[in-house]
Amino acid sequence: MQLSTLFLAIASATSLVTAKPIEKRTIGGITMCTGANFTGTCEYRVWPLETCITLGAPFYKNTNTFVPDEGNWFCYPYLMDCGAICRSPTGCTMGPIDSTRPDYRTDLQLQHWDKMIRSFDCHFYTNRTEYV
Repeated sequence: MQLSTLFLAIASATSLVTAKPIEKRTIGGITMCTGANFTGTCEYRVWPLETCITLGAPFYKNTNTFVPDEGNWFCYPYLMDCGAICRSPTGCTMGPIDSTRPDYRTDLQLQHWDKMIRSFDCHFYTNRTEYV
C-alpha cells in the first residue's frame, strides 16, 4: 500500500513539473514592467523590428523594466512619440538596450528614464561591436 502511495505522489509531482510549457523567447520579444526588477504591471510581447512603436497605457511614460530577449538585436527607447521631431540638445534616446546591457535595463529609474519612455524602435546589429 505504501509503495503505491509513493508511486502516486511521484507521478503527481512529475505531472506538475511538466504541465507548463517553457515560453520560447524570440527576436523582437521585450518584457516591460511599470516597476523595477520585473515588478508592477508586466507584459511580454513580440514587436516588429525597424518599426517605431508608441507605447500605450500603462507603459507610456511609466516603464521601469525594459528587457529585450537574447539575440543579435537592440532597441532605442525615445522620450518622444513616433514621428515627433527631437528638440532635445542632448538627444532623445538613452542609447541602445539589448539583452545583456546596459545593467540598468531592469531599473530605468537609475538613469531617470522610468517616467520618460514614450516610444521605441528595435534593429538588428550590423556589427556587434558597433555599440560596445
